[in-house]
Amino acid sequence: MSKQKEVLNASDAREKFTKLVGAAARGERVFIRHRENGVVVMMSGLEFESIEASQRMLRDLELQRHIEARRTRSRKDMLSYDEWRRSVGIAV
Repeated sequence: MSKQKEVLNASDAREKFTKLVGAAARGERVFIRHRENGVVVMMSGLEFESIEASQRMLRDLELQRHIEARRTRSRKDMLSYDEWRRSVGIAV
């Protein structure tokens, strides 16, 4: 079961800012509510870059086409056991 996220209000976050930056740098996500503007998330730069890279890959249709073509090509290059035996001269 996952731990429920704690959402701090902006005033509390301001008071604990240095601690929260440290927590984010260690890989924790920090959730902060700012009045009617909703919730924002503070996270490490490394985690943010990883999320951005994943999103770029998902959006990159050319990359998706390349991956699918490679999968298809790999399937075509595969031999069944009997085909392999014939190819190396072993009677089936």
